[in-house]
Amino acid sequence: MLTAPLAKSAGGLERCQGIVFADQDDPGYQTILAGIERARQYMLHTRPGAVPFFANRYYVREMIRYGILPPDHDYETMPIDPFATDQKYWESLWYVP
Repeated sequence: MLTAPLAKSAGGLERCQGIVFADQDDPGYQTILAGIERARQYMLHTRPGAVPFFANRYYVREMIRYGILPPDHDYETMPIDPFATDQKYWESLWYVP
């Protein structure tokens, strides 16, 4: 994403019309790079199987609503095991005579 607008002299592909970023120190380049890094960090911790995994607030809200997670569960600071949580949810729907 960042190599296409970067000048060849700076290790880029220079595929845009004209040089968008002369080097990696360009403020625009750094802004985009920071956004990509934020997205990368978010994805590292919000995909099932990530350790630690932090579920989004909507998932946590519903799991609290159905009694799977405790009412005081904080989605921002308390990681969960998404597989165990889902299993507990689905087991709560099983018919038990």
